[in-house]
Amino acid sequence: TTNAIKLQLASMLQQQSNQVGSQRLVEEVLAEEETNVGALKMQAVWQIAADQTDEAISGLRLALDNDPDDANAMLLLSEAYTRAGSHELSRDFLALAVDASGNAPAETIRYANVLIADDRLRPAEDALLNALRIAPGNVDILAVLGQVYLEMEDTPRTTQVIDTLRNQETEGAI
Repeated sequence: TTNAIKLQLASMLQQQSNQVGSQRLVEEVLAEEETNVGALKMQAVWQIAADQTDEAISGLRLALDNDPDDANAMLLLSEAYTRAGSHELSRDFLALAVDASGNAPAETIRYANVLIADDRLRPAEDALLNALRIAPGNVDILAVLGQVYLEMEDTPRTTQVIDTLRNQETEGAI
């Protein structure tokens, strides 16, 4: 559709640091289709950066009304709530994003890092283990899991993570 093409162009303009052109296209899409999820998410990124968190939250909630399983919209809502000072809502939307993404590594790691900062090590471990079942051997997940085990002072499991990383014999793992 025309709006999909406009959003692709807006994304390309954004990558080329042409925010004005990108915003203009997103505004055109939203003028034609106020519930366009892609446009609402792009607009929210700019609103969050400009500390317009109420507007971003409103737009992202509308996006989720139209696509309730959009993990990216949930991540953006989490970021907006963080900016607005609502830590619990931010954490809740991170948890929802992890579920919606099927325990994808990036979402899980973000969520686990928040849990670690909150000294909620067991829930962080659970989230990371679920993600490892989906992406076994993922170096980034293993690194955060190792951090959790260090915080827990669990030497045997820390050693197990270290051994798993060493056995991969890749530069990133080592």
